[in-house]
Amino acid sequence: MKTINILIIAILFSLNTYSQTPGVLNFNYTSLPKTSSKYSPKHVLATWIETDAGVFVKTLKLNAEGRKEYLYTWNTRSSGNTTDATTGATLSNHTSHNLSWDITGTDGILVPDGNYKIITEFTSEHAQGPLLEVSFSKTVDEISLQPNDETYFNAISLSFVPESTTSVENQLHTIGLDIYPNPITDNFTIQFNLTKTSDIKVSVYDSKMSLMENIYSGHKEKGEIELSFTLNDYNLSQGIYYILVKSDTFQSARKIIVSN
Repeated sequence: MKTINILIIAILFSLNTYSQTPGVLNFNYTSLPKTSSKYSPKHVLATWIETDAGVFVKTLKLNAEGRKEYLYTWNTRSSGNTTDATTGATLSNHTSHNLSWDITGTDGILVPDGNYKIITEFTSEHAQGPLLEVSFSKTVDEISLQPNDETYFNAISLSFVPESTTSVENQLHTIGLDIYPNPITDNFTIQFNLTKTSDIKVSVYDSKMSLMENIYSGHKEKGEIELSFTLNDYNLSQGIYYILVKSDTFQSARKIIVSN
């Protein structure tokens, strides 16, 4: 009996270790200048995900041009990997940062549930700069954390919203529809092909299949269709949504991540 109990515990532990809950993690913070640094307030900055054991998962953001080699910790942990990261130039001033993670690694595959940490590093000199590290446990439950302010970082918050197991994407065709860029931070484009002239409607749903907003309705000639939108025109906070395009002959939905 003891052997059976041990086996059951081992199986349950294994299932929990390798479950892969989809969802979106939002991480917000404001960096503060280290005034004693040579080039302050100019600085290079990186934010990335690691496992609790320190294994690199994914870079979320890199702002650096010619001086990214001075992001010593990020370079050591990531080996310079910026797959799917938001990248940009060296920052001239300190500001707030709002980031989203779709819970995938650099291979695009969902990572297992478990303990992770999100790390931010910046420097305004040719030396190691300040680090911010926030640990969290990704499971099937929602997360909402508001860590204390630190010397060089404040307004820190982290949230994780697991994706509903019943989503628009599971119930509708997802072929023939492209949305880019994705994640969306500002302007985005929807592209699809109409086989006949039709009235079309474009709608946004949340992850629980609730209609959020109809963002386009109109008449289009057959052929390749491109529609451009600006995120600020709609009341969408950070998170996972689905865009549905529907006509007499076409119906398709795609998941988007809003990271504003």
